[in-house]
Amino acid sequence: MLRSAHRVVAALATAHRREPQHHVRQETQRRLLEISTRFYQRHGESFDMTRSRAWAGWDRFWRKIARSESAQEGPLRCLDAGCGNGRFALFLGSKVDSLEYLGVDLDAGLLDSARTVPPGRHRLRFVRRDLIRDDLSALVPEQSQDLVTLFGVLHHVPGEASRRRLLRELGSRLTGGGRLAASIWRLDRDEKRFARKRISWSEWHETRSEAEHVDESDLDVGDVLLSWKGDRTTPRYCHFPDDAEIDRLAALGPDLAIEHRFEADGPTGRDNLYLVWRRANLPAP
Repeated sequence: MLRSAHRVVAALATAHRREPQHHVRQETQRRLLEISTRFYQRHGESFDMTRSRAWAGWDRFWRKIARSESAQEGPLRCLDAGCGNGRFALFLGSKVDSLEYLGVDLDAGLLDSARTVPPGRHRLRFVRRDLIRDDLSALVPEQSQDLVTLFGVLHHVPGEASRRRLLRELGSRLTGGGRLAASIWRLDRDEKRFARKRISWSEWHETRSEAEHVDESDLDVGDVLLSWKGDRTTPRYCHFPDDAEIDRLAALGPDLAIEHRFEADGPTGRDNLYLVWRRANLPAP
Protein backbone atom coordinates (compact mmCIF):
# COMPACT_ATOMS: atom_id res chain seq x y z
CA MET A 1 0.00 0.00 0.00
CA LEU A 2 2.80 2.44 0.92
CA ARG A 3 4.69 1.67 -2.28
CA SER A 4 1.54 2.27 -4.29
CA ALA A 5 1.01 5.60 -2.56
CA HIS A 6 4.57 6.65 -3.41
CA ARG A 7 3.89 5.85 -7.07
CA VAL A 8 0.78 8.01 -7.05
CA VAL A 9 2.66 10.92 -5.46
CA ALA A 10 5.47 10.56 -8.01
CA ALA A 11 2.98 10.51 -10.88
CA LEU A 12 1.28 13.65 -9.59
CA ALA A 13 4.64 15.40 -9.19
CA THR A 14 5.59 14.48 -12.77
CA ALA A 15 2.27 15.78 -14.07
CA HIS A 16 2.81 19.01 -12.13
CA ARG A 17 6.19 19.49 -13.79
CA ARG A 18 4.82 18.77 -17.26
CA GLU A 19 1.78 21.01 -17.18
CA PRO A 20 2.22 24.78 -17.42
CA GLN A 21 0.72 26.50 -14.41
CA HIS A 22 -0.35 29.64 -16.27
CA HIS A 23 -1.70 30.44 -19.72
CA VAL A 24 -0.90 33.96 -20.92
CA ARG A 25 -3.88 35.65 -22.55
CA GLN A 26 -3.76 36.44 -26.27
CA GLU A 27 -3.95 40.20 -25.68
CA THR A 28 -0.96 40.07 -23.34
CA GLN A 29 0.99 38.01 -25.87
CA ARG A 30 0.15 40.53 -28.58
CA ARG A 31 1.47 43.43 -26.50
CA LEU A 32 4.67 41.56 -25.65
CA LEU A 33 5.26 40.80 -29.33
CA GLU A 34 4.78 44.48 -30.10
CA ILE A 35 7.55 45.31 -27.63
CA SER A 36 9.90 43.02 -29.57
CA THR A 37 8.81 44.48 -32.91
CA ARG A 38 9.49 48.03 -31.71
CA PHE A 39 12.88 46.99 -30.37
CA TYR A 40 14.06 45.60 -33.72
CA GLN A 41 12.59 48.54 -35.63
CA ARG A 42 14.63 50.94 -33.51
CA HIS A 43 17.75 48.94 -32.73
CA GLY A 44 17.90 46.34 -35.50
CA GLU A 45 20.95 47.92 -37.15
CA SER A 46 23.04 48.14 -33.98
CA PHE A 47 21.86 44.66 -32.96
CA ASP A 48 22.96 43.31 -36.33
CA MET A 49 26.44 44.81 -35.87
CA THR A 50 26.91 42.83 -32.64
CA ARG A 51 25.89 39.53 -34.25
CA SER A 52 28.65 38.70 -36.71
CA ARG A 53 30.36 35.66 -35.20
CA ALA A 54 29.28 32.05 -35.03
CA TRP A 55 28.40 30.81 -31.55
CA ALA A 56 30.71 28.30 -29.90
CA GLY A 57 27.65 26.15 -29.26
CA TRP A 58 27.02 25.79 -32.98
CA ASP A 59 30.39 24.16 -33.50
CA ARG A 60 29.79 21.83 -30.58
CA PHE A 61 26.34 21.00 -31.93
CA TRP A 62 27.71 20.25 -35.38
CA ARG A 63 30.44 17.99 -34.03
CA LYS A 64 27.75 15.91 -32.32
CA ILE A 65 25.74 15.34 -35.49
CA ALA A 66 28.33 15.72 -38.28
CA ARG A 67 28.92 12.03 -38.88
CA SER A 68 25.30 11.17 -39.64
CA GLU A 69 24.61 14.37 -41.60
CA SER A 70 27.73 13.98 -43.73
CA ALA A 71 26.76 10.41 -44.60
CA GLN A 72 23.43 11.34 -46.18
CA GLU A 73 23.01 11.51 -49.93
CA GLY A 74 22.11 14.77 -51.60
CA PRO A 75 22.06 18.26 -50.11
CA LEU A 76 21.35 18.95 -46.46
CA ARG A 77 17.94 20.63 -46.26
CA CYS A 78 17.82 23.13 -43.39
CA LEU A 79 15.13 25.48 -42.10
CA ASP A 80 16.71 28.20 -39.94
CA ALA A 81 13.75 29.64 -38.00
CA GLY A 82 14.54 33.14 -36.78
CA CYS A 83 17.61 33.36 -39.02
CA GLY A 84 18.38 37.03 -38.24
CA ASN A 85 21.30 38.23 -40.36
CA GLY A 86 22.04 34.77 -41.77
CA ARG A 87 25.23 34.00 -39.92
CA PHE A 88 24.17 30.38 -39.29
CA ALA A 89 23.86 29.94 -43.07
CA LEU A 90 27.48 31.03 -43.39
CA PHE A 91 28.51 28.65 -40.59
CA LEU A 92 26.58 25.66 -41.95
CA GLY A 93 27.71 26.31 -45.51
CA SER A 94 31.31 25.89 -44.36
CA LYS A 95 30.53 22.44 -42.94
CA VAL A 96 28.72 20.63 -45.78
CA ASP A 97 29.31 19.99 -49.49
CA SER A 98 25.76 20.80 -50.53
CA LEU A 99 23.12 22.83 -48.68
CA GLU A 100 19.53 23.82 -49.39
CA TYR A 101 18.94 26.45 -46.76
CA LEU A 102 15.79 28.44 -45.97
CA GLY A 103 16.11 31.29 -43.48
CA VAL A 104 12.92 32.76 -42.03
CA ASP A 105 12.68 35.93 -39.97
CA LEU A 106 10.24 38.76 -39.31
CA ASP A 107 12.71 41.65 -39.29
CA ALA A 108 13.21 43.13 -42.77
CA GLY A 109 16.45 44.87 -41.86
CA LEU A 110 18.11 41.72 -40.59
CA LEU A 111 16.92 39.85 -43.69
CA ASP A 112 18.54 42.51 -45.87
CA SER A 113 21.83 41.72 -44.13
CA ALA A 114 21.20 37.99 -44.50
CA ARG A 115 20.79 38.31 -48.26
CA THR A 116 24.37 39.55 -48.50
CA VAL A 117 25.68 36.17 -47.30
CA PRO A 118 27.64 34.70 -50.25
CA PRO A 119 25.93 31.45 -51.32
CA GLY A 120 29.03 29.83 -52.73
CA ARG A 121 28.05 26.41 -54.04
CA HIS A 122 24.88 26.29 -51.93
CA ARG A 123 21.27 27.31 -52.44
CA LEU A 124 20.25 29.96 -49.89
CA ARG A 125 16.81 31.57 -49.56
CA PHE A 126 15.65 34.17 -47.03
CA VAL A 127 11.94 34.82 -46.52
CA ARG A 128 10.06 37.20 -44.26
CA ARG A 129 7.49 35.44 -42.09
CA ASP A 130 6.16 35.68 -38.53
CA LEU A 131 7.02 32.34 -36.93
CA ILE A 132 4.37 32.76 -34.26
CA ARG A 133 1.40 34.10 -36.20
CA ASP A 134 1.92 32.98 -39.83
CA ASP A 135 1.06 29.58 -41.29
CA LEU A 136 4.31 28.04 -42.57
CA SER A 137 2.66 25.10 -44.34
CA ALA A 138 2.89 26.47 -47.88
CA LEU A 139 6.46 27.68 -47.37
CA VAL A 140 7.79 24.60 -45.56
CA PRO A 141 5.81 21.37 -46.08
CA GLU A 142 5.77 18.75 -43.36
CA GLN A 143 8.50 16.09 -43.45
CA SER A 144 10.64 18.18 -45.84
CA GLN A 145 13.70 19.16 -43.76
CA ASP A 146 16.74 17.25 -42.49
CA LEU A 147 17.58 19.95 -39.95
CA VAL A 148 15.50 22.69 -38.31
CA THR A 149 17.19 25.25 -36.06
CA LEU A 150 15.74 27.77 -33.62
CA PHE A 151 18.67 29.72 -32.22
CA GLY A 152 18.21 32.90 -30.20
CA VAL A 153 14.43 32.94 -30.67
CA LEU A 154 12.53 31.19 -27.88
CA HIS A 155 13.17 33.96 -25.34
CA HIS A 156 11.16 36.33 -27.57
CA VAL A 157 8.10 34.04 -27.70
CA PRO A 158 5.51 34.95 -25.03
CA GLY A 159 3.48 32.23 -23.35
CA GLU A 160 4.67 28.71 -22.60
CA ALA A 161 1.89 27.18 -24.69
CA SER A 162 3.08 29.24 -27.68
CA ARG A 163 6.70 28.19 -27.13
CA ARG A 164 5.68 24.52 -27.05
CA ARG A 165 3.43 24.96 -30.09
CA LEU A 166 6.26 26.52 -32.09
CA LEU A 167 8.66 23.71 -31.24
CA ARG A 168 6.10 21.06 -32.20
CA GLU A 169 5.27 22.90 -35.43
CA LEU A 170 8.92 23.05 -36.40
CA GLY A 171 9.44 19.42 -35.43
CA SER A 172 6.67 18.38 -37.83
CA ARG A 173 8.78 19.75 -40.71
CA LEU A 174 11.44 17.10 -40.16
CA THR A 175 11.95 13.96 -42.17
CA GLY A 176 12.40 10.70 -40.31
CA GLY A 177 15.75 10.85 -38.53
CA GLY A 178 15.89 14.63 -38.91
CA ARG A 179 16.92 16.93 -36.09
CA LEU A 180 15.43 19.97 -34.38
CA ALA A 181 17.93 22.11 -32.47
CA ALA A 182 16.97 25.04 -30.21
CA SER A 183 18.88 27.28 -27.85
CA ILE A 184 17.45 28.61 -24.59
CA TRP A 185 19.07 31.73 -23.15
CA ARG A 186 19.86 31.22 -19.45
CA LEU A 187 19.98 34.66 -17.85
CA ASP A 188 20.36 32.98 -14.47
CA ARG A 189 23.84 31.77 -15.48
CA ASP A 190 25.19 35.35 -15.35
CA GLU A 191 22.46 37.41 -13.73
CA LYS A 192 24.83 40.01 -12.27
CA ARG A 193 25.94 40.98 -15.78
CA PHE A 194 22.37 41.81 -16.77
CA ALA A 195 21.14 43.30 -13.50
CA ARG A 196 21.78 46.88 -14.63
CA LYS A 197 19.86 46.22 -17.86
CA ARG A 198 16.72 45.00 -16.15
CA ILE A 199 13.76 47.38 -16.43
CA SER A 200 10.76 47.03 -14.15
CA TRP A 201 7.37 46.91 -15.79
CA SER A 202 6.28 49.93 -13.77
CA GLU A 203 9.25 51.96 -15.07
CA TRP A 204 8.44 51.01 -18.65
CA HIS A 205 4.74 51.83 -18.20
CA GLU A 206 5.70 55.38 -17.27
CA THR A 207 7.09 55.89 -20.79
CA ARG A 208 4.17 54.31 -22.69
CA SER A 209 0.51 55.04 -23.29
CA GLU A 210 -2.04 53.06 -21.30
CA ALA A 211 -3.01 51.20 -24.48
CA GLU A 212 0.48 49.67 -24.53
CA HIS A 213 0.61 48.64 -20.86
CA VAL A 214 1.01 44.97 -20.03
CA ASP A 215 -1.01 43.31 -17.29
CA GLU A 216 1.75 42.18 -14.94
CA SER A 217 -0.53 39.64 -13.28
CA ASP A 218 -0.80 37.84 -16.65
CA LEU A 219 2.93 37.44 -17.19
CA ASP A 220 4.84 34.20 -16.91
CA VAL A 221 7.48 33.92 -14.23
CA GLY A 222 10.69 34.82 -16.07
CA ASP A 223 9.17 37.52 -18.32
CA VAL A 224 11.50 40.54 -18.19
CA LEU A 225 12.49 43.69 -20.03
CA LEU A 226 16.13 44.42 -20.89
CA SER A 227 17.54 47.75 -22.04
CA TRP A 228 19.82 47.99 -25.09
CA LYS A 229 22.92 50.18 -25.10
CA GLY A 230 21.48 52.44 -22.43
CA ASP A 231 18.07 52.95 -24.04
CA ARG A 232 15.47 52.12 -21.40
CA THR A 233 12.45 53.30 -23.43
CA THR A 234 12.60 50.69 -26.22
CA PRO A 235 13.65 47.49 -24.44
CA ARG A 236 13.75 43.84 -25.44
CA TYR A 237 11.06 41.54 -24.10
CA CYS A 238 12.69 38.30 -22.98
CA HIS A 239 11.49 35.16 -21.23
CA PHE A 240 13.85 33.07 -19.14
CA PRO A 241 12.37 29.66 -18.28
CA ASP A 242 13.06 27.80 -15.06
CA ASP A 243 14.21 24.18 -15.00
CA ALA A 244 10.65 22.84 -14.72
CA GLU A 245 9.55 24.66 -17.85
CA ILE A 246 12.64 23.52 -19.74
CA ASP A 247 11.76 19.93 -18.88
CA ARG A 248 8.24 20.51 -20.22
CA LEU A 249 9.58 22.08 -23.41
CA ALA A 250 11.93 19.15 -23.92
CA ALA A 251 9.06 16.64 -23.78
CA LEU A 252 7.68 17.11 -27.29
CA GLY A 253 6.20 13.65 -27.67
CA PRO A 254 7.20 10.09 -28.58
CA ASP A 255 8.17 10.97 -32.17
CA LEU A 256 10.68 13.64 -31.07
CA ALA A 257 13.21 12.40 -28.54
CA ILE A 258 16.00 14.42 -26.94
CA GLU A 259 19.32 13.31 -28.42
CA HIS A 260 21.68 15.94 -26.98
CA ARG A 261 21.50 18.51 -24.21
CA PHE A 262 24.42 20.78 -23.34
CA GLU A 263 25.38 24.33 -22.32
CA ALA A 264 27.69 26.71 -24.19
CA ASP A 265 28.34 30.34 -25.22
CA GLY A 266 28.94 33.66 -23.55
CA PRO A 267 31.53 34.66 -20.94
CA THR A 268 30.36 31.88 -18.65
CA GLY A 269 30.41 29.17 -21.32
CA ARG A 270 26.88 28.37 -20.10
CA ASP A 271 24.76 31.27 -21.36
CA ASN A 272 22.75 29.04 -23.70
CA LEU A 273 21.21 25.65 -23.13
CA TYR A 274 21.02 23.62 -26.33
CA LEU A 275 18.33 21.01 -26.84
CA VAL A 276 18.58 18.69 -29.84
CA TRP A 277 15.68 16.40 -30.72
CA ARG A 278 15.74 13.62 -33.33
CA ARG A 279 12.57 12.61 -35.10
CA ALA A 280 11.70 8.94 -35.18
CA ASN A 281 11.93 7.20 -38.54
CA LEU A 282 8.66 7.54 -40.40
CA PRO A 283 6.73 4.52 -41.71
CA ALA A 284 7.19 3.77 -45.37
CA PRO A 285 4.43 5.26 -47.56
